[in-house]
Amino acid sequence: MIQSKGYAAQNAASNLAPWEFQRRDLTQNDVLIDILYCGGMPLGSSLYKK
Repeated sequence: MIQSKGYAAQNAASNLAPWEFQRRDLTQNDVLIDILYCGGMPLGSSLYKK
C-alpha cells in the first residue's frame, strides 16, 4: 500500500482538514506521479489578462 496525504471533509458540515490514507498498490495499468512542487500564479499576472 502507498501512504498518502490529502484533505477531506469528514461529513457534509465539516471543513476540509488534513487526512492521511493508504492507496492500493499500483498495477500495470496505473501511473505514479510524484508532485515535487505546487504553487499558484498571482491573479494580476499577464496570463489572466486579455
